[in-house]
Amino acid sequence: MTQVQNILVGIDLSKADRLVAADISTSNRHAIDKALWLAEHTGAKLTFISALELSAHTQHLIQQDPRNFSDVDDAALGVLKEFVEQAEQQGIKADCRLAYGAAWHEIITEVLARPYDIVIVGTRNLSSVKRMLMGSTAMKLLRYCPCPVWVTKAESETDTKSILVATDLTPVGDRAVQIGARLAKAEEAELHVLHAVEYPLERPLRLSQTLPEEIQQYRKDVRTKAEETLKQQLVNDDVAGLVKPPQVHLSDDVPESAIIELIQTHNIDLVVMGTVARAGLTRFLVGNTAERILPELPCSVLAVKPADFVCPVETE
Repeated sequence: MTQVQNILVGIDLSKADRLVAADISTSNRHAIDKALWLAEHTGAKLTFISALELSAHTQHLIQQDPRNFSDVDDAALGVLKEFVEQAEQQGIKADCRLAYGAAWHEIITEVLARPYDIVIVGTRNLSSVKRMLMGSTAMKLLRYCPCPVWVTKAESETDTKSILVATDLTPVGDRAVQIGARLAKAEEAELHVLHAVEYPLERPLRLSQTLPEEIQQYRKDVRTKAEETLKQQLVNDDVAGLVKPPQVHLSDDVPESAIIELIQTHNIDLVVMGTVARAGLTRFLVGNTAERILPELPCSVLAVKPADFVCPVETE
């Protein structure tokens, strides 16, 4: 995967009732491993960031005497510096940042302040991606972060053997295909590209008592056009550079069901998909399919924003 120069890795240092724990979770470890792998393949620089979300009581104690927090601050920086040293031992440039506040907000603030190409974070809950994503740091990053966000699922193996790109045939779908192809080439993974064909006029046609053969012709025309557009989307250098051509899937099922079925059928490890902002609601990134399916995905996901996405997060 090329054209990646700066990677931001979000790390949750808390564990149980500890604000800072040296023994990070498996999900955080998996995110770090993916970041190290990507940096090695691209020559990118890594920045490790952790945000400490302090309770009102803790903030009060710090205001009374800043020394009350010095040990926690030093411990957090110590853990982050260990990750920096690990990266440097592998020949990767790296640094770290410690922030205070909600993790999703501090990560996005960092992205807005500096030119990062991708954010990588791990899931918290190993048993339920759904419970992890809904209302969590990861979901808010997927909604609001202006650059691509890779949410890794803690797995027994770090290798990505199969990648699914779900494209809606729009420009953000083009970008998702390019990123998916680059990752497939770097990982030597199998690439699947899916488009769920939609027939927006079918219901109105049926309600207007259009002849069945005319409806059938309408569906055929829509599917043919979608197939042609998808073929054009796959004509680029990234796809052409793959050892094995991608497996292309056109589905008449709803997008969510089509994606889940392919994940199960082909043991997909990573889904790459675009997210779409609702017209007139620039403060919310909610793309129809993405918003509904992200909590249900049993695998890692890399979400790509539209080129015209406007981040709603305000910074001082």
